[in-house]
Amino acid sequence: MRKLTLAALLALLAALALTASASAIEGEKECTETPRSRCFGLTKLEASLSTTQAGAHPDLHFSFEVKQDPLTEENLFGGHEPYAPVRDVRFELPPGLIGDPGVLGDAQQCTALELAQTAEELQDRNVSESGCPNGSQIGIATVYIAGAAAGVYAEPIYMMQPPGGEVLARLGIIALASPFYIDATLRSEFDYGINLEIIDAPAAVSLPRTEGTTWGVPAAKVHDTERCTPNEVLHGTCSSKSPSRPPGNRELPFLTNPTRCDVPLEMRVGASSWVEPGNFKFDSTTFPEITGCDSLPFGPSLRIEPTSHRAATPTGLEVTETLPASEGVEVLEPSQVRDIRVTLPAGLAVNPASADGLDVCSEEQVHFGKRVAAQCPDASKLAEFEAEIPALPRRLRGARTGQSLPRLGGRR
Repeated sequence: MRKLTLAALLALLAALALTASASAIEGEKECTETPRSRCFGLTKLEASLSTTQAGAHPDLHFSFEVKQDPLTEENLFGGHEPYAPVRDVRFELPPGLIGDPGVLGDAQQCTALELAQTAEELQDRNVSESGCPNGSQIGIATVYIAGAAAGVYAEPIYMMQPPGGEVLARLGIIALASPFYIDATLRSEFDYGINLEIIDAPAAVSLPRTEGTTWGVPAAKVHDTERCTPNEVLHGTCSSKSPSRPPGNRELPFLTNPTRCDVPLEMRVGASSWVEPGNFKFDSTTFPEITGCDSLPFGPSLRIEPTSHRAATPTGLEVTETLPASEGVEVLEPSQVRDIRVTLPAGLAVNPASADGLDVCSEEQVHFGKRVAAQCPDASKLAEFEAEIPALPRRLRGARTGQSLPRLGGRR
């Protein structure tokens, strides 16, 4: 009787899995393009936050599926193979959701060599306890792998040493002994949101579904039992029941929620295949609404110092604006600045004749809305600009230029 009940239960579970898979495929419009790889794309996008409090430091969870080809054989999960193997995946996070890539410090970041050595050991099934530092793990990715090595694998997400240039931060993952990176860049030509892009996912690993969680505070004690060793990954024992492994660094925030409420947010995700590497297929999902903006602190300070204190003489101005940063993971980040208006004191005048001999910079030369360096003439520069941002290892430097008159009345 027990065997009959168990057999019936297994049959029921299998039928439910197949029915769910068939329903998922039937719910999508049938693709009739040829070759079949043109039907490639993503579906079932999801994004959630552990807290929607503005300025708080949430865990970010996301998941997506690759569209399945119903003409292929069923895989282990009762689904079908993707139309084409995934190569690159780009997550366009909503503006205001920011991260601090330097939160772990250089000593706790994983190097490319350490990640490659760990992947090689996993492939040889001869795993040591070396590899990426324990404190470099900032989350967990769950990958569903089809094909010969079909299974569900929980993989640590590591904070890597960034390569520099436009890549502000780099994350690393090993999927079935195959390492790949997730690079973070800034949409400086648009809304200053952050893009996360998986670069060159292993072609031999079919990824019908991927889930991931990045921790808002990587060193928090609640994650000590979620930190995995390569040996646990190899034997499939990476779970929340692992032995407690404190990371050895301070509890500092990595992710911070936007500080603007009552604005609809969305996360766009696009992917390209190894068959058509440059052809990204995008979809979007609603992002959780941010709440509690009235609880945020806001107290910027401004200091203006003339370069000359003599009356009725030419002078420059040194303007310093300071935005206080939060300290501690339980403290909300101050509201981000939206607009800045400076009212100069009475008697401080601008001499129009000083513009004689100066050049102007056109909108085309500034390259507004483009990720291209400005090409303004040196004779158009009026001032120097410098910004110190805690999340970046270097200061940002630029120049204030004089622009043609039509631009003066426009948006800055």
